Amino acid sequence: MVDFKKTFVGYFHEQVKNPHFDSQLPPPPKDDALRPSRAPRGTRTPSAGLAIRIPSHDPLPTEGPGWTRRAGRLIAALEDALARQEQDPSLIAAIERAWFAYEMGGASDAEIAKTAHVCERAHGALQGKMSGPIVDAYLACAHVIHAGLPTKIRRRVAESELLEIVKEMRRTVDPWQAVVMATSRILDWDVHWREHAAHAIRTALESDPDASRDSARR
Repeated sequence: MVDFKKTFVGYFHEQVKNPHFDSQLPPPPKDDALRPSRAPRGTRTPSAGLAIRIPSHDPLPTEGPGWTRRAGRLIAALEDALARQEQDPSLIAAIERAWFAYEMGGASDAEIAKTAHVCERAHGALQGKMSGPIVDAYLACAHVIHAGLPTKIRRRVAESELLEIVKEMRRTVDPWQAVVMATSRILDWDVHWREHAAHAIRTALESDPDASRDSARR
């Protein structure tokens, strides 16, 4: 009798470790590409009309890349926050969001890339034709993905946590969408972003308790 679990482990291991695998990452930019633009009028960073000192590095050519002016305004906002030393919950929440976004949860580019490539290969294998119990295929795929993750990531992610990710990868036909989803979930980005979103909503509600009455009047 064929041990499908062992067969699947060998199959996924072969796919993930295949030295001749032709990676398609990253694909050409499409809808998910960051849109280059001028820095918009800010509500949390200094812009025209706000009484915040703009540092000397902020006045940049208006034709320069939008990120340079956004960087200057972020610096100005952070310097102003440090100078004021105010315990403003909304400001603190904004800084925490900015810190997480900048550091991406502490994952290095090398760790992100390795995780993405493991997910890409696993997705390709999951889209192939397989015989035998699909549950064994999911378990085997989770096992092989776990073994291929960067050491730091592997230590904090259990194989059992990868099962739902593997099932979602199987249901996702587009390779890039599957890689983005799986990598984000393995690195816990989706959890952290939900936490930051919840914190931002709670802070906004607490800072503007009259908003509920105002919306009811409209």
